[in-house]
Amino acid sequence: MNGFHGSISRKCTQTGSIGNWDSISGSCIVDECFTNNGGCDLNAICKNTLGNYECICKEGYNGDGRICYKNRNWIGIGVGIIIALLTIILWKNVSSLSF
Repeated sequence: MNGFHGSISRKCTQTGSIGNWDSISGSCIVDECFTNNGGCDLNAICKNTLGNYECICKEGYNGDGRICYKNRNWIGIGVGIIIALLTIILWKNVSSLSF
């Protein structure tokens, strides 16, 4: 024993990534999210996991995390179009009636 007690904090590099040395496992824990958000979309959160990472689209976005698309309210748009078309149809039918 070298007489040092406590944990050792040091950085390590592995395949070009920056990580932290884990004295318990004796290995480098690489944070894949550290650089360039892990390659995730700008509208995604990079979540570092043991030996890997995952990209999760932020709220209001859909996709695989590498590419995230803004949610669109297609149902609301579709209902609006249907109401507009029905209004036109009804208006034409009512205006063709003679009283």
